[in-house]
Amino acid sequence: MNHIPSLDTMRQYFLSGATKSIDFRKGQLKKLKEIILKYGEPLNDALYQDLRKSKEEIWITETGWYCLKSTSF
Repeated sequence: MNHIPSLDTMRQYFLSGATKSIDFRKGQLKKLKEIILKYGEPLNDALYQDLRKSKEEIWITETGWYCLKSTSF
């Protein structure tokens, strides 16, 4: 059984206005980047306490390489 909606169904959903505009999404990503930069140390501390992740692993998998690079446009 195929659970992937058809392209037409996805386009209809997008055109219905239920999704947010590109400008809104970019604004949210910029805010996310600012928060990560502002609260990097507390995030690192929490991820270490909860998951025992090193700062290097956090940079690669959680905040740095992926997230910050993804929000730079």
